[in-house]
Amino acid sequence: TWTTHATGRLVDGKCSPTKHHVPAADDMTEIDPADLYAALTSNGMTYGPNFRRVTSLLANAKQAVATVDARLDDSTRHLAHPGVIDAALHTISPLIDQSVGHTLGTIVPIGVDAVRVFGPFPDRVEVLTS
Repeated sequence: TWTTHATGRLVDGKCSPTKHHVPAADDMTEIDPADLYAALTSNGMTYGPNFRRVTSLLANAKQAVATVDARLDDSTRHLAHPGVIDAALHTISPLIDQSVGHTLGTIVPIGVDAVRVFGPFPDRVEVLTS
């Protein structure tokens, strides 16, 4: 038996990258990535080294700005390591903690609406979560 874990489609087309305003960090608190992953572990979400890709994180009650390590292992055939998308989702954790705390238990994002790849990923990507 086969278990489907993900489905997708490839579309060849011309797309223009979108530009997003990255907010000033004046009212944001720096969160050490080690502290982020310690908090996720204490909530039952343990990540191995290939999935601990957040390298810097700033957050306030409404948004987070992070840098994610997007480097690929030379042996992979991925356009982007699955851990890059997963790490982008990790950045919502401080927002959940500040808005509802631990009253709801562990909250896990379960989907990504769209991923658009306009070219090879750089070694690091900036993530804006709101």
